[in-house]
Amino acid sequence: MLDKQLQIILFTASLCFLIYIIAMVRNKNLELRYVLIWLFSGLGLIVITILPGAIDFIAGLLHIQEPVNTLFMSIIFFLIMIIFSITRVLSKNFRLVSVLTQELGIVKLELEKIKRTIN
Repeated sequence: MLDKQLQIILFTASLCFLIYIIAMVRNKNLELRYVLIWLFSGLGLIVITILPGAIDFIAGLLHIQEPVNTLFMSIIFFLIMIIFSITRVLSKNFRLVSVLTQELGIVKLELEKIKRTIN
């Protein structure tokens, strides 16, 4: 079972985190499609703090002696998921930048050809 003080701290931090994420979406500082993993992470932490028996159950299934270690493992899992989603978006943007760079080069070449034919 998680310590009550730790439960209160985690619940408060998770709730503040969710409120912050929702405010960022409402202010259009974050796109909704990229924010889902953050929302799932926050909701997962809230569920874990509200139902501390879930941590004990998961710790028992995974043969982890201390439930707090299961909590840390859960947090690390969510962080890995977030890093993976960010990497996926970054890779997509890198491909788009490469295509745009190539298209810009082609447009510049065509512009130079047009300038030569005019002169």
